[in-house]
Amino acid sequence: MWGLALAVVLGSTALETPPMVGFFDSVTLAETCRATGETAAHKQSVCLGYIAGAIDQLMMAQGLRDGDSPTVCPPTGVTLNTAVQAVMARTGWAAAAGKGLSAAGFVKYALEDAFPCRRDADIM
Repeated sequence: MWGLALAVVLGSTALETPPMVGFFDSVTLAETCRATGETAAHKQSVCLGYIAGAIDQLMMAQGLRDGDSPTVCPPTGVTLNTAVQAVMARTGWAAAAGKGLSAAGFVKYALEDAFPCRRDADIM
């Protein structure tokens, strides 16, 4: 009986959709990072947090790979702001990829381009 009453109440209550649902794609992340207007500070904070989390995940995953060479090698002392600027400098890629590229993938590719790892072939 309570289940039926709860179903009726929930069915008649309009639930507000959160402003950012689910995972970001590359276009949405780029738009969030470039936000202007009255919600800009909030959206830019989301951008910073997303990129920081993506970088942390990427660096952790690189550390766990057994025998594989890293693909991102940020210089010693790199700051989060520098990393965000490196990602934002490559937002043209996000636009070119459209909604088909995940934001995490976009961050990874941007950082691989910005902070490539030296290979033995690069040294010789």
